[in-house]
Amino acid sequence: MIAKEKPNLVAICPRSLGERLPTFRAAADAGAHIMMEKPFAKDLRDADAMVTLADRHRIRVQVGTRRGLRLSPCAPRPISTAAESAS
Repeated sequence: MIAKEKPNLVAICPRSLGERLPTFRAAADAGAHIMMEKPFAKDLRDADAMVTLADRHRIRVQVGTRRGLRLSPCAPRPISTAAESAS
C-alpha cells in the first residue's frame, strides 16, 4: 500500500516491535518521512538499519510518544513541512 500510494509522511505505531523495521523499510523505500512512537527499535541492529535507511533515502524521522505525537503543538509543523516540500 505504501509503495502504491507514495505518501509524504507515514506514522509508525505498531503494537509489536518486530513490525517496526519492515514498516520503516517500506516507508523509507517509498521516500516517505517517518513519525514513530518510542521505542525506536527492538534492538540496536534494527536501530542501525533504520538509521542507514533514513540516510540512504534522505528522509527525516521523528520519534516520540503516541501522546506526544498527537498532542504536541510541534506535531503539525513536520506534517506541513513534509507536505510543502512535495509541492
